[in-house]
Amino acid sequence: MTGRRLIPLRIAQQKAEADFRYSLVHIRDHAASIALSDGANHEKRLLIGKFDVIYDNFLGIMKRAKWLGFLTDGLGTLSGNFALLVGSIRYFAGKITFGTLMQLVQAFSRVEDALGWIWSSYASLTEWRANVARLATFQRTMDRASVGTRKTTREIKPTVRDIVTDHLDIYRPDGSVLLSSVNITLPSGHDIVLIGPSGLGKSTLLRTLAGIWPFTSGTIRLPADEMMFVPQRPYLPLGTLRATLCYPRAPETISDDRLCTVLAQVGLSALIDERDTEGRWTERLSPGEQQRLMFGRVLLNQPAWVFLDESTSNLDAASENQLYDLLRDHIPSVTIVSVTHRITLQERHPVTIDLQVFAPSQ
Repeated sequence: MTGRRLIPLRIAQQKAEADFRYSLVHIRDHAASIALSDGANHEKRLLIGKFDVIYDNFLGIMKRAKWLGFLTDGLGTLSGNFALLVGSIRYFAGKITFGTLMQLVQAFSRVEDALGWIWSSYASLTEWRANVARLATFQRTMDRASVGTRKTTREIKPTVRDIVTDHLDIYRPDGSVLLSSVNITLPSGHDIVLIGPSGLGKSTLLRTLAGIWPFTSGTIRLPADEMMFVPQRPYLPLGTLRATLCYPRAPETISDDRLCTVLAQVGLSALIDERDTEGRWTERLSPGEQQRLMFGRVLLNQPAWVFLDESTSNLDAASENQLYDLLRDHIPSVTIVSVTHRITLQERHPVTIDLQVFAPSQ
């Protein structure tokens, strides 16, 4: 019982430590916003509260481990002297020699080591059991999520030019319908905009086309062309600005002149001298600069299809139009699929698809 109570304590310790580490990373990533909101004291209280949970739980582990140590060490000491105590009676009675007594003690010690492995290793077993329980919980969560997934047929053919969806249903993770019977055609070579009220499922449709949203059913026919998806909050990997701009291509595949030209084209000339500087570019660049950098990434990768999900939301209208013109001028055959709420940006797309018609009736 003493050892068994260690298992839930160790599980709770792992969870508390993971929550605390995540909170530290979360605060580091949003340090500027916290400072601007004067939220340092609030975040400090939250961190202290999470650390108190770790501290209190660790004290509980120490107390249980102490009693378990008393029990196992006590049994070890008692059993270790048991053979000597029993054998000494016959030794003092003159029935066995001292050498025989030592052989008896040694033989008993070996048998004890072999049979007493479980209780002597119980502390390690409780930690192992806690790790297994955490992994089993994770596996059960993944299994429950996979139950909600539905089968979607993705047909990728070199002969196909357009993206076509046939009776495509998109669900939320809880199983409720987000978009129903989406039958649309995205014609290649055009500028297409997807419109609809916020929360309708426009971004989720793009994730479905990318093959990363599992809660769908129906058929999607895709061309075998290179596609790039540019989210509203871009991903900037750690490393040099050169590697960040070229991502996911290897930086050495892009010439230095080409890279400098692209930086200038997207309005980031001031960063040309820092192209080989390593840093946390998510923190160093403003949201607008990050979105400019993503357009530079598209220009370098030259995809046949580019999906822009509110990818100019932090830019003014003039800069927005300039970046869209760059894509059309330097990748003439590109198909641009945009998600936006800006009327001015919607008007520059000749093909408009309103997803409101696919929303389930309330």
